[in-house]
Amino acid sequence: MSGPVPTASLVTRWFVTLRARAMSLSQTGVSLGGIATVPLSIWMIAAHGLPAAMTTLAVLVFGVALPVVVFILRGDPIGHGLLPDGREPAAEPTERAAPRASRTRDAIRVAAFWGIMLAFGLGLFAQVGFLAHQIAWLRERIGPADAALAVSATAVGSIAGRLLVGPIADRIEKRWIAVGLFLAQALATLLFAHAPDSASAIAASFGFGLTMGNIFMMQPLLVGDFFAAAGFGRVFGALALGTQLASGLGPWAVGFAYDRLGGYTHAFEGLAAISVLAALLISRLRPSGADGVAARA
Repeated sequence: MSGPVPTASLVTRWFVTLRARAMSLSQTGVSLGGIATVPLSIWMIAAHGLPAAMTTLAVLVFGVALPVVVFILRGDPIGHGLLPDGREPAAEPTERAAPRASRTRDAIRVAAFWGIMLAFGLGLFAQVGFLAHQIAWLRERIGPADAALAVSATAVGSIAGRLLVGPIADRIEKRWIAVGLFLAQALATLLFAHAPDSASAIAASFGFGLTMGNIFMMQPLLVGDFFAAAGFGRVFGALALGTQLASGLGPWAVGFAYDRLGGYTHAFEGLAAISVLAALLISRLRPSGADGVAARA
């Protein structure tokens, strides 16, 4: 409940022209927090036990996160006499044309809703399926030290990718960026599946990381472009329900393919093909029409 839906909703309300840059920074904070707190949690559990570790993390939430939410964050700039992107109230509006659909029951009648859900459901199915089995593949092929380095390269690539793509996505049509990211994910998955040595596996892991965070970021950005900001939370929440359910099936599907095919190579090749299909579906989406209704794919 404190994950991407409320965070993306706040960013969408407060930013329009610089929305992608703001989204990339907010989600990079999530990644940095994970990099910092996961090792801390592991050390505390080993040194002091699970109850003490969870209590410490709870104190961090109350001491760090809640004050920011209570004293700094605000729900909507309009309610404070402000406009998105820090513009003065007298400035010309820069909101992009958006469909009138701001309720879930209206959004599900728009082809773009189902196109985004299906494309990102497939893309995240492939992404989470890969990540869940990445360490197992690495343990089969390379040593523990190089395996740890490959996983770290994925995390570093995720942060670097968002910081690079965020500013670009404010100037280029986002669906084409999403297409490129899905194709890059497919390529990185293929390279990983056929990596002949540790260096190749680490490089492929870094390449996968470059796409990983950005693909997750592109979904709310596309929803923000295709649907009214006033109903973003409802529409994105409904889409996230579908895409997260699909992503949860990825690890199971890869494990099933591993058992049936006797290895990860063909399973990862299948994930690459699914990523290509996701890119094709995104390419079929069309921007909003002049009448404010999303054109059908």
